Amino acid sequence: MSQNNAKKQVNDQHEEQSTGELKLVENVTKKDPNSKYAKFRSNVETDDPWQKETKKDFLYERMGPWPQPSPEHPMGEAPAVIHIPKVENKQFMKYIGSRYLKQILLYTPISFIKGLLKPGLEPVSDKDFIEILSGSIFAKLIKNEFDNKDIEIFSKYMKDGTNYCIVDMEAVKGIETFPRQYVSASKTLLIDHGNFNYEAIAISVYKSREVFTPEDGDAWALAKYYALQGAALITTLIEHPLVHFPYDAINAVTKTAVPKDHVLFRLIYPHTFLTLPLENAVLEGKNSIISDRTYLPYTLYPGPGPQLKKMLVKGYMGIRGNDSYPKYSFPKKPRKPLSNYDVYLNKYYDEIYKFVENILKDLDRNDYYVRLWAKYVSHYVPDFPNEKEISQGDNLVRAVAIYIWVVSVNHSVDHYNYGFFNLRQVPMRLRVSPPTKGMKLPPLKKLNNWVDFAKYNLANIMFYKSLTVAPMIKAKYDFDPDEQKHLEEFRQRLRELDQKFNEEGINFMPLDKIGVSVQF
Repeated sequence: MSQNNAKKQVNDQHEEQSTGELKLVENVTKKDPNSKYAKFRSNVETDDPWQKETKKDFLYERMGPWPQPSPEHPMGEAPAVIHIPKVENKQFMKYIGSRYLKQILLYTPISFIKGLLKPGLEPVSDKDFIEILSGSIFAKLIKNEFDNKDIEIFSKYMKDGTNYCIVDMEAVKGIETFPRQYVSASKTLLIDHGNFNYEAIAISVYKSREVFTPEDGDAWALAKYYALQGAALITTLIEHPLVHFPYDAINAVTKTAVPKDHVLFRLIYPHTFLTLPLENAVLEGKNSIISDRTYLPYTLYPGPGPQLKKMLVKGYMGIRGNDSYPKYSFPKKPRKPLSNYDVYLNKYYDEIYKFVENILKDLDRNDYYVRLWAKYVSHYVPDFPNEKEISQGDNLVRAVAIYIWVVSVNHSVDHYNYGFFNLRQVPMRLRVSPPTKGMKLPPLKKLNNWVDFAKYNLANIMFYKSLTVAPMIKAKYDFDPDEQKHLEEFRQRLRELDQKFNEEGINFMPLDKIGVSVQF
């Protein structure tokens, strides 16, 4: 192979197959068991592997992407990856940027016509309300722990011997809105009847300084819209960003600091596709959905972009004194299920854990590059196991499994699920002030206007709905025959799990739609 051809193959990360699979380009890594590269593949111990490596052993010759303090909020947001390799920016424009352009040209007039023809909201029954809160992505907001403030607000509505949960939307407090638009923090009290069967019995609306119950009629109806608006804002600006940005450091460090023939690189690399340029476009792009260009037809939020970016800080840094919003910490495992949405996600984690465990079973936990990888990543990701901790127990397997699970399944399902919301029941904007006792609810077409719906609908099409480029089930890894066997077993278990979810009626996303990485 000529030097020029070899360099071209290193730079070209993926090639698209007619089957829709994205395949690592062949010969990006060398597989001659007698070559110096064998030390990475066989994980042979060496006292000083750094003396044998060269910059050619690394994907970007050690000049790849690297985390840095966020330009917007250096101390308040996850480290950002700003300097993106040209090849990855080209991929972004090919698969995502070009799609955005087509969608904005096609769907902007369609969205505004829909808004003109039918402005306003649709009724939300108590049954609809609880199904939206507990049977969707919003179920991530359900907590069964109450802090002192929660108990103070809801004590008169709670009885001994009854199990309760709370959906806390306090994080929207302080959002500055455009004229004649309203947002209010709220808390929703749920009775837990068991088996994820919930009942909403009270909503505290911060700006109303009142607690509303179903007996409050129109005020209760408006309180539900405020609760759902809060859930939409928190999900898209706090909860979901936590499956995006904290993991960019792992993506960048793996590409730059781990040799491309190392099993750790070969396992993680497919799960990094398209992510870094996408994240950079969201955080730093002039045309981002949270930019200050509020005249763009898809800027759907009720306030200016710079104000909304503060929500990202609340998600990452937490809210002091509120147990529902802890400071970000790299998860050691999925949370205890409080909904079928959690059950669905957790079962996928279990299968990914088995897959990672099988692929890494022969890897020495004291491997030089594993320790180096952990050292670098732990510097940027809070509570990620460091170079000493990574070799203890199953820390390495869990760390890799969490990464793959979050950027593939967790991220994809969030988008897919939100994309199916009835946008006229889950508002981003409200044009009626918060409820008061005894109020009369205005006509639903007055709760928001045609522009509000048009912007929301266009943003939903462009940014919230999932449009998978590279499915996880078809991802190709640069594996040897034994590793490939484990991959095929993994794929079969995923197909069986997908079928089981169909039978149980809790399949939140078809398996073939789940992306291999953060790519939409």
